[in-house]
Amino acid sequence: MIRCRQFKCAALMTIFALVAVVHSATAQELPTLNVSYASVTGSRLPLWIAKDAGLFEKHGLNVNLVVIAAGAAAIGALAGGDVEVLGAPGATTMVS
Repeated sequence: MIRCRQFKCAALMTIFALVAVVHSATAQELPTLNVSYASVTGSRLPLWIAKDAGLFEKHGLNVNLVVIAAGAAAIGALAGGDVEVLGAPGATTMVS
């Protein structure tokens, strides 16, 4: 029950983070958002579902899903501006 709750919280945090990063999509070219994840796990499933279903494009986003090892490499990518959203292990999501 607690794991299900953590999964739901992680999914909602990820979705809210993505919405918060992009303010408007009025331009012809879609804004690009680089989202990283450390591993293919159930907690990142909402990202893949949204990408495959075209939900990001429907709402004016071009989302690139990028695999980055967890830890210093991931934090460095976020701090350096290589990714805008960092999906860390567990229910942790960081937004730049």
